[in-house]
Order: sequence, then C-alpha cells, then structure tokens
Amino acid sequence: MVKNKKKIYPRYKRFKKDEKLNEIDNIKKELQKINTNFEEKLFYDNHKEKQIDKLHSELQEYKNDLLHKMNRPFIIGLIYMYDDIDKTIERVSQNDMIETEKVLKILKGIKEDIEILLEENGIMKFSEVLSENSKFNPSRQQVIKKSLTEDESKEGLVKQSIRSGFESDIKVVRKEKVEVYILQKNKGEK
Repeated sequence: MVKNKKKIYPRYKRFKKDEKLNEIDNIKKELQKINTNFEEKLFYDNHKEKQIDKLHSELQEYKNDLLHKMNRPFIIGLIYMYDDIDKTIERVSQNDMIETEKVLKILKGIKEDIEILLEENGIMKFSEVLSENSKFNPSRQQVIKKSLTEDESKEGLVKQSIRSGFESDIKVVRKEKVEVYILQKNKGEK
C-alpha cells in the first residue's frame, strides 16, 4: 500500500503546479485588463480635462464680453458728460465775467444728465424724508449730522435730507444722508 501512495503524490503535485500556473496566467490577464482600463481612463480624463479647460476659457471670454456690453452705455454716458464739462470749461475760460446763473444752469444740467444716466442703468434716486420729522429708517438712511433737541417726541426723527439715496431694483446702492434729532441731556443727567 505504501507504493500506491508514492505514485499518487507526484500526480497530485503536478496537478497543483498546473493549477498554480493557470492562476498566475489568469492574474496576468487580469492585470493586463486593469492596466488597459487604467490607460483608457487616463486618456479619457486627459481629454475631459482639456474639454473643461476649453469650456472655461470660452465662458470667461463670454463673461468679459457680456460685462463690456453691459457697461458700454454707462461708459458712453460718462464720456458725453466729460465732453460737456470740457465744453463748459472752454466757455468759462473764454469769458472774464460769467454770471452765476449761467454756471448754476450748467451744473444743474450736468446733475440732470447724471440722473438720467443712472436711471438708464437701473439706478433710481430716492428720499425717505417726505416731511420734516419723518421716522429714521436705518436700512435706507445714514445719519451724517445730528441736531440737538429738548423735545423728547422729536428724538430719532429726521430733521432734513442732506443727500438723496440711490437704489436698484434689488438693493440700496447708497443710503440717503440725513440729519437726525437727538435728545439734549441736561448737565445734571448722565
């Protein structure tokens, strides 16, 4: 019986060896597949990255062009105002004596041109102060001057509007500048 065992063992060993070689071949094939898939993925990723860079560049160009087109009317308006001021300077410098009324008329015209230019670009002038002693609105007004009062009922009310505010459809661009009453404290109070 011992002889039979010896004969079986070499066949078993050979069978194991063939099986291991097959496994190694299978592993090599799998590694080649993985390597091929990896190279394809790298190629795809590089191509994808190039496409993203190209799209980003095109988007940036479009954005720059859009901003230029949006700002163009505003810039043209400023250029016209510049020309008007230049003409005014020429006229004033040619006259030794210029009337105050003419200068005021010119300045009012420039102010109106600016308002029109702002309105054409969606910026509107506003004033919250409808009458003296309007209630102060901190979201739309800014205190730049304080006026003392002894009347407690006037404390925190707007005495007058000093400069108009400006707003777009969605938010306040510049708050209205106002003068507000504050309560004058007696010398004995702290």
